[in-house]
Amino acid sequence: MPRSALPSVQVPIFEFTENGILLTLSFVLSCELLASPVLVLNEMVLVLDAVFPITSTANAEYEYEYEKLWDHTDWGSERLEKRNFKGHSLLQPFLSSYSMQLRISGIVPPLVTPMTARDRLDAAGLERLIEHVIVGGVHGVFVLGTTGESPSLSYSLRHEMISRTVHFVRGRVPVLVGITDTAFIESVHLAKFAAECGADALVLSTPYYFPAGQTELRYYVDELIPQLPLPVMLYNIPSLTKVAFEISTLETLTRHKQIIGLKDSSGDLDYFQQSLKLKQQRPDWTVLIGPEAKLAEALRLGGDGGVAGGANIFPALFVALFNSVRAKDAKWEALQKQVEQLQGIYDVGKYASRFIKGTKCSLSLLGICDDFLADPFHRFRPEDRQRVAEVLKSIEGLGVR
Repeated sequence: MPRSALPSVQVPIFEFTENGILLTLSFVLSCELLASPVLVLNEMVLVLDAVFPITSTANAEYEYEYEKLWDHTDWGSERLEKRNFKGHSLLQPFLSSYSMQLRISGIVPPLVTPMTARDRLDAAGLERLIEHVIVGGVHGVFVLGTTGESPSLSYSLRHEMISRTVHFVRGRVPVLVGITDTAFIESVHLAKFAAECGADALVLSTPYYFPAGQTELRYYVDELIPQLPLPVMLYNIPSLTKVAFEISTLETLTRHKQIIGLKDSSGDLDYFQQSLKLKQQRPDWTVLIGPEAKLAEALRLGGDGGVAGGANIFPALFVALFNSVRAKDAKWEALQKQVEQLQGIYDVGKYASRFIKGTKCSLSLLGICDDFLADPFHRFRPEDRQRVAEVLKSIEGLGVR
């Protein structure tokens, strides 16, 4: 179908004052552009660049917002200071309305954060990793989670991870961004930045360090959700946050239409099964399993997919397992055994950090990205690295990639 024949909608994107007259800038989006918020944002910057003179009066608050949008385009940061606009955006409400229809299912790898040194992103490695998992057939990517070492990263590095991920993904799969923090306002800031970059959804766990009671937790989420610009997946991982989202709390929180589901990393399949019953209240909810060794069982119980760290390494294996269970294909049992065999990389080392170390070490052995870890952790020593290599070799011998 020619571009001119595609259905389109006129979207107001910017409101500003000139000579005392309030003006609104709009442009037409085709349905082709509507399929990707990232393209919409890039198109918006292109339009603004064409319409506004580079000498426009700066507005400090708004300058920050547009610098973030501009940073993930191809023009680079050297031109940022020349583009400051006095006014406010009208596009974000449109994007938020569009995004609330998002439904996540399938295999969504929690991406590692590739690094070459302290506070330095391995950008080339990140691009290779994203291509690796997308070619492997994954249904989305999740950045700044546990596997991504989010609590150990500076805010500047988290921002770079978000913007580069959205840029490298190029709208091919949804991008989910973890915003869990000990400070309420930092979660809000990170969420707004993620939306400006073109991310699709947010992932929120319970605040850590100070354990909150369930009443406090409900109040926290009730206060936070209205300030977030994107759909939200809740993240239950009590082993690290000290606090679980109890089923009664989840039941109460289903009233927030902006919350679209749950990622459960508790490892408790009874809890997982109870959380599935929430779909009776919210049929649009997604429930994903965290522990990858339990993926097949979770799917057979009615789960919608998994956030599997091992999908960083062998994405096609996890996608094949998901598809086989969904299709009730008997091959799923053999695939599940391969996933269980991969768990051997997490048995290397004696500290809890071995889960992240094993994943990053594997990616390094496959030539995808560096295995540098954020402090206080360090990469595996040669003898442990060899043990990880042996596990990978045994799985690759089965034709898995």
